[in-house]
Amino acid sequence: MDIKTKFKIGEEVYIIFKEEHDGLVRLFKDKVTEIVISNEPPLYYGEIMCEEFREEELVSIHNNEELIKRIEKLTNEGNE
Repeated sequence: MDIKTKFKIGEEVYIIFKEEHDGLVRLFKDKVTEIVISNEPPLYYGEIMCEEFREEELVSIHNNEELIKRIEKLTNEGNE
């Protein structure tokens, strides 16, 4: 069986998300160590950040343009 995901185990990524409790944007460089596949969209786990992350919270380290867009989107949320 061949399962396709946006990111692969061992791939280096940026994890970027906004904390719900304080509104701070967090950015980490990490490596995907585990992918959980179920009826829901895949969940990714990192080597440093041992929490689950959704695909939209990850950006390839080779895609600086997308990283900048995500940073701008998250920092502007709630400021419109």
